[in-house]
Amino acid sequence: QLGKVEAVASLMHGLSTNNLTAGAVVLEDGTDYKAFADEIRNRILGNQWVCGRPGGMRIVKVENCLLIMYGSGTYSGGFVDAINRAYQNAEVLCREAI
Repeated sequence: QLGKVEAVASLMHGLSTNNLTAGAVVLEDGTDYKAFADEIRNRILGNQWVCGRPGGMRIVKVENCLLIMYGSGTYSGGFVDAINRAYQNAEVLCREAI
């Protein structure tokens, strides 16, 4: 799937990555976004957490970008709310407890 990535960015909470870790992945046109999101979802769910476990995960598609977040539902939920307000075409591909 990495060959389909055009650009990436990341953000981590300053005190704990379990509070919020987020990434934005811009994908090539024609990419199967659902398949890409499913692979990321499966990799995150397959992690073994050493010091605490993030509460949940969300993956949102906005145009040709996937926004991936995991951590506290308070933080990731706030991000998704802001995304939905800013982008009418935002589509939640994954909302799952970890």
